[in-house]
Amino acid sequence: MVMKKRLNFLCTIMLLLIIAEIVLAFKGTVFDSYGKIAIPWDNSEFRIFIIVFIVLCIVLLYPAIRSMVSFIRFILNVNRDKVFVKENIPLLRWSGWGLLYAIIIEFPAILINQKMENKPVSLTSAFEQKYDAILLAVLLLIIAEVFVIGIKLREEQELTI
Repeated sequence: MVMKKRLNFLCTIMLLLIIAEIVLAFKGTVFDSYGKIAIPWDNSEFRIFIIVFIVLCIVLLYPAIRSMVSFIRFILNVNRDKVFVKENIPLLRWSGWGLLYAIIIEFPAILINQKMENKPVSLTSAFEQKYDAILLAVLLLIIAEVFVIGIKLREEQELTI
């Protein structure tokens, strides 16, 4: 019972981090402080960047939402006392890989945004913006592998007499 409460608490915190990462991915990239779109559409140099940026944001939606839905399904399984079952492994892996995929797709969007704001385009600054999300994705993948080991240990324990 105590383990279930702690696992629920950890899952809730990680879900909030995933939601925050999705919101921050779309917030402030092409919007100014009043929520109006601040795109230099008159400048023909930026038109192709804007189109690519919008396409990247649309493509970013699927892995981000799939990651969040998979993690919610994992939390529901934990609440149903299905902790160390095989169906949790793909859910956790989808959560980690989906978030990592969304981060990889977001890197060009960050670089395009830097170009649109006339800032120096730097991959290092883009990585610094997404460092916490990368750590969260890697943590989800590590937790998935811990669950794989836990399932194997449970199966071996059930076989011993």
